[in-house]
Amino acid sequence: MNGAISRKWWISMGVTAVLLALLGITGAAMAQNPGWDDAVPSASLSLAPGGGPSETMAFSYQGRLLDAGAPANGSYDFIIELYDNPTVGSPLASCSNVGTGSLLNQPVQNGLFTFYLICGGDNSAVFTAGGRWIQVQARRTGTTIYTTLPRQPISPTPYAFSLYPGAVISGTAWGNGFGSSLVNLYNNNLLYSALHVQAASSSAVRAESVNGNPFYGYTENGYGVYAYDGGAAQARGYAGYFSSANGVGVYGYSNGTRTHPNIYSPGVYGRSTNGVGVYGRSDASTTSWTSAGVLGWGRGNPGGKFLSYTGNLIEGWEDQNGDGSLLSLRFKVSNSGNVYADGSYNCGLASGCFNAGVGAGMAERIEVSESLSPGDLVEIDPQNPGQFRLSRTAYSTLAAGVVSTNPAITLNNNDLTKDDTAERTDTRPLLALVGQVPVKVSAENGPIFLGDLLVTSSTPGHAMKAGPNPRIGTIVGKALGTLEEGVGVIQMLVTLQ
Repeated sequence: MNGAISRKWWISMGVTAVLLALLGITGAAMAQNPGWDDAVPSASLSLAPGGGPSETMAFSYQGRLLDAGAPANGSYDFIIELYDNPTVGSPLASCSNVGTGSLLNQPVQNGLFTFYLICGGDNSAVFTAGGRWIQVQARRTGTTIYTTLPRQPISPTPYAFSLYPGAVISGTAWGNGFGSSLVNLYNNNLLYSALHVQAASSSAVRAESVNGNPFYGYTENGYGVYAYDGGAAQARGYAGYFSSANGVGVYGYSNGTRTHPNIYSPGVYGRSTNGVGVYGRSDASTTSWTSAGVLGWGRGNPGGKFLSYTGNLIEGWEDQNGDGSLLSLRFKVSNSGNVYADGSYNCGLASGCFNAGVGAGMAERIEVSESLSPGDLVEIDPQNPGQFRLSRTAYSTLAAGVVSTNPAITLNNNDLTKDDTAERTDTRPLLALVGQVPVKVSAENGPIFLGDLLVTSSTPGHAMKAGPNPRIGTIVGKALGTLEEGVGVIQMLVTLQ
């Protein structure tokens, strides 16, 4: 045969991944879809004997060599190359035997041989996307002519080497309904994870999607997404961090029925034993209502509810340096409902403030001994302590003020309910304390002009122009309108003296 090997031979090939990290684990594995039309059979992952450092990236190649129709015996030389086409093209890489470092002078017994191959120096670099084929050339050791054998397709197991490092798993999820997946991991163990990913300083897991959900978590009795930050002594640590270039960093939705202990059925739930449960930040430079670190929006319900067992219900802090290094508490609502604020209150928004923006004063609910109407001038009722009545005499030192028409702020309300609705049930008159208010006036002491001091008149419930040097305690306000004669209603600035 002139040293040549007859083509009447065949090689039965089995591929076993030599993955030290997979010691004791067996199961189906397929990565980097080879692109075959038929279904790819699953391959068993196991530990090959030897286990040297270089063998962690090798795969076993086993064959049966026939020489002139009989099982070959003796020493043979081999050339093994890797292709990405079953018949044409140049080799992607040459393969070497990890066990001996060479494919020359290899023992063959009863036609059987086994190699542990690395192709191109690193199997992870050549077993990526697309199919792969092995081409074997063989000759008896000591002869010169190699016999080239037909290329053999590679089973899926070596493609798992592309998962270490820099995995790229691509393909199309099978199925035609909700829940189809490209990769499925199952775990029934209560203590261990189906997937564990670790990174020293960069991202351990990164998910991207152009038009879909980069990450989807589902659970029936647990956490759809659970993240834990163990760096208690770190300056910054987040169990979960989400950002969006043009949308919502975190969106939570819940349609669950509220039952104990899940009485809230929250879309987003955050908890911390020593820090912030939920942290929201906005770097937008606009002042739109949508530009907020945390936005609460309610339709028929409150946009936000705040509960505290012993601490303040709400706190507002000023970030003086813009980086969180210097904070000052500017506003708070205590657990008992008291409100504290640094700075002044400014009213006058386009939509008004407090009571619909019509009034501009402050008034208090009062007890009365007779029926009163807005604009009435009232005095203390000497017959009924703690109650008020219409003023009755001129220059009365019992003068108390005017019944307000629509104040901005009301005090001493006794109709506050749990929800504090806009429908007021306390109908007691409101006595103006500060601000501008309509008042009933009489010209019995002469025409009233702007700036005139006003006192009680002999007309019940009406004010009149004060004469020279009125007694202390009789002045109720200063006229902001005029009245030539008779009776009428003008604006008055409340200035009790």
